[in-house]
Amino acid sequence: MLVVRGLLSPAAHMAWTGLTSAALWSAAAQHWRRRSVGVLVLVYVIAVGLHTAWDSCDDDTAHAVLATVSLSLLVYTTHRMAGLSRTAGVSLPAATPVVAPAPHG
Repeated sequence: MLVVRGLLSPAAHMAWTGLTSAALWSAAAQHWRRRSVGVLVLVYVIAVGLHTAWDSCDDDTAHAVLATVSLSLLVYTTHRMAGLSRTAGVSLPAATPVVAPAPHG
């Protein structure tokens, strides 16, 4: 039981983080419009609900279902965002590393 949970855990946690990050990025890209913030809150509540369900059950089948649902939502979101960027002709911004200033001294 613990082995299955341990194997599926990274996938589920990755999906919840990815979903929430995508909603956060989308809200920021839309200049924090009311609808995009509402979607962010909804996605956050869904991620918390899935995580709560994950922590509440002790059944391998339930963990497999939760991991499958979580990854399916992430794949759908990724596919949808990629399609939107292609049809709108928008390229996703490149990540810019944050560099701390050198200490004086």
